[in-house]
Amino acid sequence: MMVARDAPMFVKEWQFPALVLEGDAFDDTSHFGNILNDTRSIVHSLPNWKVEFSGTETNKVAHKLARMSLSYGNTVTWFEEPPDVILDLLFEDSNS
Repeated sequence: MMVARDAPMFVKEWQFPALVLEGDAFDDTSHFGNILNDTRSIVHSLPNWKVEFSGTETNKVAHKLARMSLSYGNTVTWFEEPPDVILDLLFEDSNS
């Protein structure tokens, strides 16, 4: 959930021309509701954005990364080649 909030903040800070958020939970009335509302306001402040729904079955890699992120203490970013763990997850997902 926090990654979805961090993405538009990152896009805004680095002045990227566009943002596409894709996920499977955009309407949440639980304790994440405030985070979603904050994320929506950040996204709407960007000049070129799109939010798309994708079912859980289409984003297995994102779910695995989200679970893995619980064990990381810091934010991880990269601008070119993704870390090996992501390449491994994508390879695993493409073979299943």
